[in-house]
Amino acid sequence: MALRKVTKGTPLSSYVKKGKRALKGEHRDRVSTSRGSSLIDSVNLEEALSRLVPDVPQWDYALGWISTECESCCFVEVHPANTRQVDQVVRKKASAETRLRELAPTVMELADRTRRRLEKPIWHWIATDAHVGIHPGTPASRKLSQAGIAMPARHLELR
Repeated sequence: MALRKVTKGTPLSSYVKKGKRALKGEHRDRVSTSRGSSLIDSVNLEEALSRLVPDVPQWDYALGWISTECESCCFVEVHPANTRQVDQVVRKKASAETRLRELAPTVMELADRTRRRLEKPIWHWIATDAHVGIHPGTPASRKLSQAGIAMPARHLELR
C-alpha cells in the first residue's frame, strides 16, 4: 500500500508491484526486512522513467515498506561499487530525484518523511561486486554523503 497509494494518479502507478516483484530476480536477495517490518511494494524506476525520459541514466528501484505501522519509502541502485562509479551514481540520483519531484511528488513527500523519521539517507547503493571499493572518510564517501546517498553495501535491510 505504501507506494501504490502515493503513486495513484501519477505515471508510476502502473509500475507498482507487490513485494519485490519489480526487482530483477538477481537483485531480490540483496534486500530484506528486519523483524517487525514488511516490504509492501516496489517500482522498477529504470523501466518506468526510461519510457518517460529516454536517454537519461535512471536509478533502479523505489521500495515501499511498513515498520512499526509507519509507511516508508527508499530508493535502491544496484551497481558496481568503486570510486570510478561515484560520479555516475550521484548523477543518477540527482536525475531520479528531479524526475520524481516533477512526475510523482507524493512519492518524494513519503520519501522525505521517511528520511526525517529515520534520520539517515534513503538513497541506497547496493554493490554488485564482491568487494566494495569505497571506504568511510575518503573523498568518494564524502561526495556520497553530500549527495544524500548511503555508503555502498552488498545488502540492504529495511527496518
